[in-house]
Amino acid sequence: MISSSSRSSSRRRRSSSSSSSSSSSSSSSSSSSSSSSIVVVVVVVVVVVVVVVVVVVVVVVVVVVVVVVVVVVVVVYVVVVLELEVVELEVVVVYFVVVVVVVVNKTILRNQTLSATCS
Repeated sequence: MISSSSRSSSRRRRSSSSSSSSSSSSSSSSSSSSSSSIVVVVVVVVVVVVVVVVVVVVVVVVVVVVVVVVVVVVVVYVVVVLELEVVELEVVVVYFVVVVVVVVNKTILRNQTLSATCS
């Protein structure tokens, strides 16, 4: 009688021990899973921000290159083809610079709106 009760008590202890071990194992796996999902979210956010910054920088560089090329073409056209005097050339250059500034500002604002919408 005593031996059967001690065996049963021993079984209960083992079963209790294994269930507590199982519950601690499941809680540690859930905590590691939640931390890995947080890491994945942070990595995705960083990648998206880097891509948006790279796209904005590329667009700004392209706009600057286009503006420089257009300015050079217009100045060469005005000087060589139209043979304008210096005063007339200054007026044309000032007008062209104003137009370029307006176009660049609109392009930058449009790109900021697009990147804000994507975010």
